[in-house]
Amino acid sequence: MATNVMRGHAQVAIGHNFSWIQTYILRRFHPRSIFIDSIGLIWFTYYFWNHDWKAALGAAIVARAVALFSVMNINTDLFAESILGKISLLHLNPLNLVTQIIGTVVLLYGIWIHSVEMILGGLSVILLGHIFGWARVDPKLADKNGST
Repeated sequence: MATNVMRGHAQVAIGHNFSWIQTYILRRFHPRSIFIDSIGLIWFTYYFWNHDWKAALGAAIVARAVALFSVMNINTDLFAESILGKISLLHLNPLNLVTQIIGTVVLLYGIWIHSVEMILGGLSVILLGHIFGWARVDPKLADKNGST
């Protein structure tokens, strides 16, 4: 459990013991990382659509490296206490994670074969993955029976 300490005008949470995957997800959901990854996704999609998988992979790797570098020094304890930080951690819900991975595979295949239906299907499955785990963000988001 984290302890809150006042530093200047901000209340800083200290004492989280995040796993490496939790730390990675928190950094990945920082706004800087989201925007840089979005730029990389645009270029990845362009190259992948044109069957240039080397350039697509290069665009993804470069964008991910720049995004990772841009958020290396964020305070993950403080960010985890924000709404965006809590939302990022709900993506580690196993059902959420598995559903989104399946959707990503379908999406990538759809881009490769130029199938709009497959792309829409993959995106739909990815978005469905986002419906699990919301009670972790705020207990008020739980169903009447207390589930997420």
